[in-house]
Amino acid sequence: MADPFVAEIRIFPFNFAPKGWAWCDGQLLPISQNTALFSLLGTTYGGNGKSNFGLPDLQGRAPMHPGQGP
Repeated sequence: MADPFVAEIRIFPFNFAPKGWAWCDGQLLPISQNTALFSLLGTTYGGNGKSNFGLPDLQGRAPMHPGQGP
C-alpha cells in the first residue's frame, strides 16, 4: 500500500481500520493528536474546534467519483 495522503478516504474490504487509519463514522478526534488532519478538515464535520474535531460520517453511503455528472 502506497503512503496515504493526509485526509485521504480509501475503501478497505475489512471489518477493521488498518493501523494509522480511522473510520469515517463521524467520530470526534483530539486536535492535539491529529493537528495535520485538523488543519485540513477544521470543524466541517463537527467538533468544537478547540480540543476536538469530527470526521465525516459515510455510514450507509456509496462512494462516487468526484468528477462532473451527466
